[in-house]
Amino acid sequence: MENRTEYLLDAYFAHALTTDEADELKSLLQTNHELATEMRFRLQIARTVQDKSLQAGINNQDWAKAALPPTGGGPALHKNIWSRYLYAAAAMMAILVVAWAYIPGKDNYDIIASNTAFYPNKLTFKSLGQEALAVPGEVIQAFALYDKQQYPQAATALEAVVDTYPDNIDYRFYWGVTLIQTGQYSRAVQALEPIAQSANDYRTVSWYYLGLAYAGNKETDKAKSYLRQYIDAPDGVTYRKQVIKVLEEL
Repeated sequence: MENRTEYLLDAYFAHALTTDEADELKSLLQTNHELATEMRFRLQIARTVQDKSLQAGINNQDWAKAALPPTGGGPALHKNIWSRYLYAAAAMMAILVVAWAYIPGKDNYDIIASNTAFYPNKLTFKSLGQEALAVPGEVIQAFALYDKQQYPQAATALEAVVDTYPDNIDYRFYWGVTLIQTGQYSRAVQALEPIAQSANDYRTVSWYYLGLAYAGNKETDKAKSYLRQYIDAPDGVTYRKQVIKVLEEL
């Protein structure tokens, strides 16, 4: 590693980074693989030393001596740095554990993407008959994007439609589907939950899509619950194959 990155690492573990240096280190950790690897290695060493320092009767005397913080005769600054070093390492490890638990993993995305089926537009204004004249132009345009499976654009257009017509179940359901297709799982849950909890033509199929949305959020229990509701329903047939596959992978 370069002298600058080595300095930043040393300063981090000595709890001596300035605000600007902390921002610089954070940025480098996101782009510098070697630095990120070194950080993980040092954190692992810090945790090991900390754990062993809490254990009585270490058989290896060298380890026992190394596990102790400096005492007597040494500069007070060294003692302070040692305690801060262990504290910072433990805090960083906790942050990494929490991040690992809550950030959806690539595997989940792959499972969802490969088992998210296209739901056809069944609304009657698809036709060019007289009924289409009574439907606002922005609604027709939004569903034209949906029919072309241009999901990012359709999601934006349908969100505006739902904002204008918040009580329309049809518009809300298709918006929820586009949110799943674009990986916006938390928002998809918010869009589809009201549909899943009320009596309407989309209730059963919304269980399938909600199961995918919760899986995307790594809320596995809720995902399984909704997916099982779908396959247990008499009309839960169309996407049964996809549901079974997701349940096997969760």
